[in-house]
Amino acid sequence: MHGEGIFNFAYGGMLKGQYYKSKANGAAILKFPNSDVYEGYWRHGKLDGQCFKYFLGDKTYALCIYENGVYKSVINRGKGTPKTGKDIQVHF
Repeated sequence: MHGEGIFNFAYGGMLKGQYYKSKANGAAILKFPNSDVYEGYWRHGKLDGQCFKYFLGDKTYALCIYENGVYKSVINRGKGTPKTGKDIQVHF
């Protein structure tokens, strides 16, 4: 896959975003079967940089840092949706 697309996982989740050589590369949204969502930047198939994690069951979020697919730290967390200056759409 190359360009924008959706990859559906066998377990029910999906990854929607930019792809290069069949790997997520650029802005993408990962949705899990339980409706939790990770929204961030991917490089070579791995989260890299800031990532919003939305836990829809308890209506919380966390803004995290990843480096080359490895979780590094939490910058912020809270209830509801983060104040980013834009409406974030987590349903697709």
